[in-house]
Formats: sequence, structure tokens, C-alpha cells
Amino acid sequence: MPAEIAAGYVGERTAEAFLKLVGTEYPKPVVDSGSGKGRRMIWAKADLDRALGIPPGYTNDPDPPEAE
Repeated sequence: MPAEIAAGYVGERTAEAFLKLVGTEYPKPVVDSGSGKGRRMIWAKADLDRALGIPPGYTNDPDPPEAE
């Protein structure tokens, strides 16, 4: 997800606030290419979940499908 969405996902008010914490509180992006206005940075949800302490496979669905 791009920085703007990742910021909201982790609870930061702005993408700029999120980016200041990347590398310390939050993981580095899985895609970081280009420079300037054309720079593309993408974060994986699983990496952000791990930074937030959300266990793998966690769902907040009150009625999740049964595992087969």
C-alpha cells in the first residue's frame, strides 16, 4: 500500500508523520524505486501488521470461515 494509505492503516495522521517513523517504528517499504515526484514506495500489510504487533492470520471478522 502507498504511504498515504499505510499512514492511515497504522494510525498516523499524515503520510509525512508516517514516513518520519519508517525505519524505526515502521518497516521500510518493500518497493522503493524512482526519485523525486516519481518515487514509488509500497508497504506490505503483513509487515505493518508485524510492526503493530498483530499476529499473522488475525482477523477481526466476528464469523470467520472455518479452516479446511
